[in-house]
Amino acid sequence: MYRPKTKKIMNAGFSNYKNVIVWGTGSSGQTAHSLLGDRIDCYVDSYYDGDKLFDKTVHKPEYLRGLGPETIVIIASIAFREIQSWISREAPDVAITTLNDLLTREMPRNSELQRLRVDMLSYYNKSWFNSWLMHPQLSVNITYRICRALASGNSLWRRMLLIPARIWHTLTCAFFGIEMPVTAEAGAGLQFVHYGGIVIHDNASLGEFCRIYQNVTIGSDRRGRVPELGNHVTMWAGSIAIGGCRLGDFTQVGANSVCTGEVDVQDVSLAGTPAKPVGTRKPAPKRKTKSST
Repeated sequence: MYRPKTKKIMNAGFSNYKNVIVWGTGSSGQTAHSLLGDRIDCYVDSYYDGDKLFDKTVHKPEYLRGLGPETIVIIASIAFREIQSWISREAPDVAITTLNDLLTREMPRNSELQRLRVDMLSYYNKSWFNSWLMHPQLSVNITYRICRALASGNSLWRRMLLIPARIWHTLTCAFFGIEMPVTAEAGAGLQFVHYGGIVIHDNASLGEFCRIYQNVTIGSDRRGRVPELGNHVTMWAGSIAIGGCRLGDFTQVGANSVCTGEVDVQDVSLAGTPAKPVGTRKPAPKRKTKSST
């Protein structure tokens, strides 16, 4: 559906590079392979045990040392901030981009259906059918975006379709154990990594590329204050965010941690009850790289 156009956009961006390397062999690395295919020359991963992935060689990170500006590394890992810092320090001449950047390149994200396209691409693996079999909770993204798209207009046909769409969404949420109200705001790239026991408040605000694991709660306190999540925020299994806490860009909330209204952080990892910072990730030094657009 979207893949041919997306692949054309992505591959066109690499015409200036001799080597295209993907850092990451997990689910995100497999998504990169599904979208880029043979354009990928090899993979890099610190923990991969095998020598090959999709018939491509898997190297250790040290392989990047000494490579020049003709190489671009696509970071396809949840730890992209740490990886970006390592590359900038150990292989400063190579260009860097991320899988999320590729998914949003030249893709408008102003409407709910446009955001749905990015949602679906973040789940993509080999084919749309296979993606749905491996991640059936994608159905919640679909019904959520469709309901919001229908609710955004006042035409008669939209209002008539909204009623069955809301019923469809409610049943889908109940089936997967994901309470995702259509009044909650969520940016493009929303991903429910696993399903079951997920509760999100009606007025919650989530940025782009938020990753929500199972048994996560994003709720209000007694005053009715609701959390705000920035871009690239990860809520690990069993984590809770309640009240007026603000979890800025690139924040990760550890498993079973509880963030209350006093939390206002960015680019840190939080853990404990109540949650406290356990590490600050220094942003990679700014440097000029070849444009990948």
